[in-house]
Amino acid sequence: MGALPNHHIGLASAQPQIPMKSGGDLHRSRDPAAGAISLFDGMQFQITRSIQAGQEIFISYGSQYFEGHQGYNNMTTLSQFLQSDKIVKSFFKRYDLQQVNDVELQDAWNFERAEFVPESLLDLLPTDINKLMEVYRMGSALFNVPNAIRSPAWLQENGRCLDNIAVKQSTVQGAGRGAFATRSIKTGEIITTSPVLQHNRQYMSMYVFEGGTTNQSQVVEKTKQLIFNYMYGHKKSNLMLWPIAPAVNAINHNTGDKVNAKIQWTTFPHHMADWLNKTTDEVLAIFKSGLILDYVATKDIAFGEEIFIDYGPDFDKAWKDYVKIWRPDHDAQNYRSSWHFISNEEIIRTRNEEPYPDNILVYCSIPQNRWFKEAERVKTPFGEALVWIKNDPDMYLTSFENSKTM
Repeated sequence: MGALPNHHIGLASAQPQIPMKSGGDLHRSRDPAAGAISLFDGMQFQITRSIQAGQEIFISYGSQYFEGHQGYNNMTTLSQFLQSDKIVKSFFKRYDLQQVNDVELQDAWNFERAEFVPESLLDLLPTDINKLMEVYRMGSALFNVPNAIRSPAWLQENGRCLDNIAVKQSTVQGAGRGAFATRSIKTGEIITTSPVLQHNRQYMSMYVFEGGTTNQSQVVEKTKQLIFNYMYGHKKSNLMLWPIAPAVNAINHNTGDKVNAKIQWTTFPHHMADWLNKTTDEVLAIFKSGLILDYVATKDIAFGEEIFIDYGPDFDKAWKDYVKIWRPDHDAQNYRSSWHFISNEEIIRTRNEEPYPDNILVYCSIPQNRWFKEAERVKTPFGEALVWIKNDPDMYLTSFENSKTM
């Protein structure tokens, strides 16, 4: 499902599973691309409740996700949905619907709703008795999301098929995984469609404090975040676009006759075409997705054929130049990723125990309501940060906007 599912605590019907690790069969001792791709073949989701045909699939982002987000302070909780359902079931259980007419039932509900239903649940439970019967049949969560179930006709007109490609080992040596057609696709047909999330290039940088202090002159950019390798953008622009549909990030680069697809802005009605007239700063200031890309076949593609697009001459030259100078690290044969330690060590080591390799970073995610106040304000190349020292120059806590990482 990629990153497409929305959050709904009362309708969450899938939950993520620990993804399968493969690393595209690349190793740092022999493959220049090792370390530049995700270790995982994609997050898998397990269905946790029955889903009707045409029903939207929701997941739960967790309660901490919305801490500090404006407009999300009064979100309905799971306990409120469950309590509402309990009230409705109890109400109808007390009456024989064959013996009580609609007027008597409406009067009884009016009294109970006014006298016994908590104020926090009034928005979930309708006043009309016929609508309350719908709540009884489908539950308060589904009742309060009227478009959660769409007809096949609506999906055919407004949806896009996302299962035309599947991820397998690429046919390109050293490329890791690739995307392959699951059916024959004609020239000009849409292979798949993906919304994109806009990101600021500056926030993709990873910085370190050199020398054990937090002076501005010692804040140094070390590298880019891994996700940066899965984004599209112009080298002179801060606007980066990350496709979030299933499998699209496995579509590899190629050139010449091997290229069989291209990307273009969609004609899909949900695409915010007016954003294309905005400045990059204006687009980056919008905290929701709105731009959508189509992946279009530029020639006939056979079932099982790998999909390739041209990343552009700048990428092609940069990659070839990098391959020419690439040499494995001296200890690359013994390299172990963070996944190795996550899988094999239940308890995180302390600083007094055997140290982790240099490529391992141990961090703690801290809820916003427990944010430490003992922080020093530090200027960095991309804005002001809060740095928490607390008697240890190697322990620091940085905050850029709402991000909290130690």
